[in-house]
Amino acid sequence: MKDKLVKQKNVLYYIAIFMIFIIGNNNTSSILNLDPIFRQMMYGIAVILLGIKILCDKHSLKEYILMGILGLVFLYTSIKVDNIFFIVNYILIISISDIKISEIVKIDIIVKMTFLLVNSTIYYIDVLTNQIPFEERQTLYFHNPNTTMGVIFWLIVDFIILSKDNYRKVMKTSTIGLILMFVAYWITGSRTAMYLYIILYILIILAYILRNKNIKVIKKISKYAIDVLFITSLIICLFYPKLNLQEVNAALSGRLYKSYWAYNKFGFNIVAGETLDEIVDNVILDNFYTRSIVCYGIIIYLILSIWIKKFSKKNDSKVLDMIVIVFCLFLFNESYPYLISRCIIPLMIGQKALLGKKEGEAQSESKKFI
Repeated sequence: MKDKLVKQKNVLYYIAIFMIFIIGNNNTSSILNLDPIFRQMMYGIAVILLGIKILCDKHSLKEYILMGILGLVFLYTSIKVDNIFFIVNYILIISISDIKISEIVKIDIIVKMTFLLVNSTIYYIDVLTNQIPFEERQTLYFHNPNTTMGVIFWLIVDFIILSKDNYRKVMKTSTIGLILMFVAYWITGSRTAMYLYIILYILIILAYILRNKNIKVIKKISKYAIDVLFITSLIICLFYPKLNLQEVNAALSGRLYKSYWAYNKFGFNIVAGETLDEIVDNVILDNFYTRSIVCYGIIIYLILSIWIKKFSKKNDSKVLDMIVIVFCLFLFNESYPYLISRCIIPLMIGQKALLGKKEGEAQSESKKFI
C-alpha cells in the first residue's frame, strides 16, 4: 500500500517536471512557440502538482519551516528580477524526495531529443526547399548557434549521467558524445560548449586511467570551482582596466568587459536588485557569477555554493564530480545552465545536498563509476 502511494505521488512530480522541461526547451526554439498565457497556465499547474507532492511527502514541522524560510529567498528573488525560474527551481528541488534522478534524466532526454529532431528536420527542409538561406553558423531554428550547441551538450551529459555506474559505458558514451560535439561544432561554430566538453572528456579519461585510485584533487576542485570562478568574476568587475585582459576578453566574445561595465552601472547586490529585463536591455551579460553580483544577489551564488559542497561530501561518483566542475565553468560563460528546465545539474546537486540518502536512487547498486 505504501509503495502504491509513493508511486502515485511521484507521478505528480513526473508530470510537473515534464511540463517544465517543455516550457524550458520551448523558450529556446524559434518555431515551437507556446502562447504566453498557456505557458503561464502550464507553470501554474506544475507548481500545484509539486505543492501536492510536497504535502504528500509528510515532512516534519521543522523541515516545512526551513523550506518556507529558504523558499522566501527564492520567491523574493523571482519577484524582484521579474522571472519565475528561481522559485520553480527551488520547488523542483524540495519536492524531489523518493524520486529517482535517473527517471528525471530520461524525461529530459526525451524532451531535448524531440525538440532537436523537430527543429532540425524543419530547418533542413526549409534550407533544401530554399525557404531560408543556408547559414554558415546554423541555428537549427533555435535562438542562436550557442543555444543549439548547449542543447546538444546537456543532452550528451544526460546520457553520461545515466552511464555513471559503469566506467566502460561512461567512456563509450563520452567518446560517442565527443564525435557528436565535433559534428555540432561544424554545424554551429559554437566554441564554448565544444571546449568545455573537451575538458570533461579529458577528466573522464584521467579518471578511467586512475580508476582504482582515490583522486582527491577532483573532489576538491568540484567543491571549490564555483568559489574560484565567483572571485575571479568579482576581480574582473573591480579591476578589469588594470588587468590587461583585452586578448582574453576578445577570445570570450567581450564577456569580461561586459561584466566590468555591468558592475559599474548596477553595483554590488547582496539580495536581488535590478530586474533581469533591465540588465538584458543594457548589456548581454552571460556570466552567471556577474549576474549574481549585479542582479540576482550574491545570496543566490552562496546557496548554490553551499549545496555544491554538500553534494560533493555525499556524492561517491567521480563522473558526477567532473560534471559539476564543467557545470561551474559553463556558468562563467553562460547563465542558463542554472535553469533546471534547460539543464539537469542544479536538480542533481540540490537533491543530493538537501536529501542525501533519502533520495529515490538506490544506494547499493553494483559497482559505481570508478
